Amino acid sequence: MQRNTFTRSLIARRPPPHCRSPSVRAQALKLTLGHGSAVENPRHVASLKFAEIVKAGTGGRVEVQVAPSAQLGDDAAMVTALRTGALDISANSQGAVSAAVPEYAAFGMPFMFSSPAAAFKLLDGTLGKELADRSAEKGMVLLGTGTTASAT
Repeated sequence: MQRNTFTRSLIARRPPPHCRSPSVRAQALKLTLGHGSAVENPRHVASLKFAEIVKAGTGGRVEVQVAPSAQLGDDAAMVTALRTGALDISANSQGAVSAAVPEYAAFGMPFMFSSPAAAFKLLDGTLGKELADRSAEKGMVLLGTGTTASAT
């Protein structure tokens, strides 16, 4: 039996109003993505891929600098930093995010899903939208979810 636990969310802070104007959007932008995993961890590899896709998709106008290995604090500190505007993006655990949005805590339960596909099906639907809405109420934007599924 596989132990499938959803433990990662890619969350960003809501941009301040002045960053939404056309003149600001035309300028180059550097964002910081923090996470607590080591550089050989899949979370770091995914963060680097995210940075690469953002840079390519914006023609280099937006650059995401990745800070691994809890360089910017533990997961809880990074959630606080997101909410206060001190950090732009975090690939974070559901446990830390649940301090701000309690509904995330349910995704830490082992064996909740039979497979990652079953979890993604749920999160790609109404429940995922509800989590995104609750995150927005707390000043965070849910960019995506991931899994650390492992066999036990």
